[in-house]
Amino acid sequence: MTIPIQLAIQGGGAKITYLLAALESVQSFEREGLLRVTRIAGTSAGAIAGALYAAGVDMRRARDAFESDRDQLLRAFPAAGVTRCAWKLLTRQPFWNAAPLRRWLTRLLDGRETIGDLDIPIVVVASDLTNLQPCVYETPEQPLVSCIMDSAGIPFFFRTAPSPAHGNDRVVVDGGICENLPSEELTNAPAYGEIVGITFSASRRRETLTTFASFIGALLETAMNASVIRARQELGANNFVIRTEAGSFDFRRAFEKGLGAEYRETRLLADRFFRDYLERAHRPAGTTAFPQRRLSDVTGALRTMYERQHEPVRFEVLSVRMIVTGASQARAERRGPDDIRHEIVFRATEQPVHCYRIKLTPAAAPELQKSQCEVFDRDSTPVAFDLVPIPDDSNDAREYLLFFRDPIVAGDRRSPVTLRVRDAVAGVLCLVADGRDELMTCATRADRPVPRIEIVVHLPEELLDTSIVPAAGPAGAPMSRPELIPYAAPANFFTLGWRGENVPPNTMFGCNLVRR
Repeated sequence: MTIPIQLAIQGGGAKITYLLAALESVQSFEREGLLRVTRIAGTSAGAIAGALYAAGVDMRRARDAFESDRDQLLRAFPAAGVTRCAWKLLTRQPFWNAAPLRRWLTRLLDGRETIGDLDIPIVVVASDLTNLQPCVYETPEQPLVSCIMDSAGIPFFFRTAPSPAHGNDRVVVDGGICENLPSEELTNAPAYGEIVGITFSASRRRETLTTFASFIGALLETAMNASVIRARQELGANNFVIRTEAGSFDFRRAFEKGLGAEYRETRLLADRFFRDYLERAHRPAGTTAFPQRRLSDVTGALRTMYERQHEPVRFEVLSVRMIVTGASQARAERRGPDDIRHEIVFRATEQPVHCYRIKLTPAAAPELQKSQCEVFDRDSTPVAFDLVPIPDDSNDAREYLLFFRDPIVAGDRRSPVTLRVRDAVAGVLCLVADGRDELMTCATRADRPVPRIEIVVHLPEELLDTSIVPAAGPAGAPMSRPELIPYAAPANFFTLGWRGENVPPNTMFGCNLVRR
């Protein structure tokens, strides 16, 4: 069976050679009929690599093109001394000339002029400094190479503020400033498959910052590393992490080792990752899927044990998030199950946390519900656990006990720990039918007020008349536009958000959706 996946590809500057190695692995699995890439989102170098893949370019051919053009490309990215940097800044010129990269891309893309000319739909992300927001290119008629060059427009190195004499005051630069791993631009839908990230371990600078160019490079890398953290946490185990000592501006190393031994090593590691991914995909009853076996003779005792021994144990809850995509409210041709995600970030305080009770979203048709759970530590490394179903009176498992194989203890080096539960449930929202709906969540077992709770809902554009208002309980407020930027809406959806601060522990918090 062919497994559909979506690819979110991180930007990495010079490290694009490692992205080609990972994509060569994906391409081999796709040619064997084991994987099918349905959509791609890329930023900067990730947009370049993703566009080549979406154009059907053989990744080995792309690697060979880098190798054959290595000297020419290295000359295009010279080391920038103090005098050169100062002159370029004074004259409002970027440190590097982007023309060789543009010509190289145009040649490899071989006549693919617009985004619509690609074989696979792609989303290219840049940063619009004029309007202080991400700039997303995905419509078929947009010029492909120009969009990619915007996404790869590293500030100072490829792009600077234009002179007023040029008559164009809009500045679009590298997308890594906003979304260096643009997984939020992809849609979680069964037809498209799961989102898999191709990402890099955080760069760690070794040399002293002795030049102006090295200072700017370190500044940009720090900002881009920070933009990746949330996306990696969202993807959890679906991250292929490339580990390399090469930096985003270390073109000489990336074009030497990144096209040689480290290219081959990355390819082998990617093969292992995607082979393991395929095994998980073909084994839905694995460690991260909710088991369907009935254990009624045992689970009743376990529930009692949990309520008496574990539920009284409190811990510090740092944040709670509830994200709802109301696909059931769309028009018939785009209608699907609602996607509901709950996330809690916590750490143990006085007593160890051995287990946690999960209550799944109520569903009128449980057989249509697909539920998944994952736990990972502060570095996005999976935390091992086991799930035990707790059937209700109808013998349906609507609750589960999650047992950590290694308890979370005070001062645990893995903390804070993130627990995420995700449901794809038919017909949870009823805005179309009833004209209103309620979204509520609760930080159970919290030992103190919760600093922040966020409820985010993506709704079809045909429900633009919907507003978000308070529900009974602790006070909250609508989320501002900047606060909603990390929660990119799927295509043809818009986003509303509600937030609470210092919410009392173990208290229901939420909002109402009302159509005008």
